[in-house]
Amino acid sequence: MAFCFKQKIRQSDMTTIYRRVFRIVKFLDARSKFLIRLGKLESFLLWFKLRKAEKPKPIYICGLARAGTTITSILLGEHPDTFTHQTREVICPYLPYLFNHLAPKTPFFASNIERLQQDGLQINPLTPHAVEEMIWMQFFQTIHDENSTVVLDNTISNSNFEQFYTKSIQKMRMAKGGSRYVTKNNYNVTRIEYLVKLFPDARFLIMIRQPENHIASLLRQDHFFCQMQPETVGLVRLLGHYECGQDRRLINVGNDAVIREIWELWQTGETVRGWARYWTSVYGFLADKLNENERLKKACMVVRYEDLCGSAGPMIDRILAHTGLPADIFQRTRNQFAKNLHLPTYYQPNLSDQELKIIEEETSAVASRFGYLTNKVFPGMPMENQIYTVC
Repeated sequence: MAFCFKQKIRQSDMTTIYRRVFRIVKFLDARSKFLIRLGKLESFLLWFKLRKAEKPKPIYICGLARAGTTITSILLGEHPDTFTHQTREVICPYLPYLFNHLAPKTPFFASNIERLQQDGLQINPLTPHAVEEMIWMQFFQTIHDENSTVVLDNTISNSNFEQFYTKSIQKMRMAKGGSRYVTKNNYNVTRIEYLVKLFPDARFLIMIRQPENHIASLLRQDHFFCQMQPETVGLVRLLGHYECGQDRRLINVGNDAVIREIWELWQTGETVRGWARYWTSVYGFLADKLNENERLKKACMVVRYEDLCGSAGPMIDRILAHTGLPADIFQRTRNQFAKNLHLPTYYQPNLSDQELKIIEEETSAVASRFGYLTNKVFPGMPMENQIYTVC
């Protein structure tokens, strides 16, 4: 399991690895249109198998960054019935069948390295990774334009994307085995209605974290990403990760005024209030959607980070039940994760009393809708593991 590897390599070696990956990804990204045409040719050559393929029943993991999406994707990626994009596929996600047959010969890093976020999670070429956003960006050119809404609802139609994306998932299944596609993609928070229209049997895990700790983690991550080397920033951009750092772009859930307010707060030094308002904007949008749409409510399960870390066993059981993944063949892995999952120990939130008060002012109304009854920093004690309904 990727999260419990302890061996680390030197920072200089990590920089070399990420520089090498960036150069490969940049070279191929410049030829992405051609690679997409090759992907369509691959589907044509596999038409006989594809016409017999079942309609995918994906499992989507989404939420703001730093809410536990990665560890949840690693967890479900270990299930025998699932398949995922892997780290090595950042090189070329457009030809999944061919690439996964050539992957063992692909030059890539062989050791376990700490991921870019430097949060203790170790990755290797086979670790589940957020890759599919690279495909979304090819077919929705303004998907990261914060000056207009990026919400995709059930009125949206993009046949080119829908055919390519569906066939990509089906080809991944042919190449990898398993029956359920699992993907972590934070930006899918604004696409749930659209995805349910495409895949009626899809299931969603919406990851959320207690506001003070979540915002403290985002502040730390943003500071770290702002110090990245240019080539690393370039790699993050090519992969479609705009959550933090020099090229940070907000998720516009349909409220242009809020986006302008957040940037004004940041530009005038009110960084904490800006992040708190952003947290409220995104999770308030999700709460409203789940409250007004019974179909979405059935498809979605809210997973609080504190419950996942503090009461891992019961929470994993609930995740398996919601997604429909068999529990009996997963017990050993389930028990290992339940033993090893814990709240972060590599840093402690460093927020002043005034900053805590600001976060409470901005987030308490929305936080309470997700079962956070009090807005206090949790130093290590898990929240009460209760079943709750978004209201």
